[in-house]
Amino acid sequence: MKKIKFISLVLGLTLIGSSVVSATGSGYIKSPDSLAGTYSASTKKYACYTGNGGTALGSNSYTYFNNPGTLQSSFSSTKSRTLKVELWDYDPGINANDKIKTYECKFNNRKPDYTFTITPHVSGAIDGSGDDCAELYYRYIVSKEKNDPKNPSIADGLFYANVGVK
Repeated sequence: MKKIKFISLVLGLTLIGSSVVSATGSGYIKSPDSLAGTYSASTKKYACYTGNGGTALGSNSYTYFNNPGTLQSSFSSTKSRTLKVELWDYDPGINANDKIKTYECKFNNRKPDYTFTITPHVSGAIDGSGDDCAELYYRYIVSKEKNDPKNPSIADGLFYANVGVK
């Protein structure tokens, strides 16, 4: 009887463990500081796995945004300003990095409005068929406007983004 209970316990834990396996993302990453009109430094690279062990596809990649900040008061207040965030896959060695998606939104005064237009660049396998991991990072640019300060420094934390693959 003890042997059956033990087998049931092991089987139950195995089933529970396999049901909580899910796609991994980076968690929310604070945007780095930057200058308006110039791309930010890229964020750290995150190894993001699909939840099902299948191939990491560009069409299944994501960037979720949270906690929109506000540009400093020295920036002009305008609705023509844009925020463009690019999701990239890191490829070591001589392979070129791959731009996966571009997210673009307008500002409402000095705050991103988070209504993004998404442009896909890679919809198929990010690295290769059967590879369930993508090494993702992002970088961004905020447009420089006519009445912005001479040195338009953007503080870190303008937004937070979570990148990953499903």
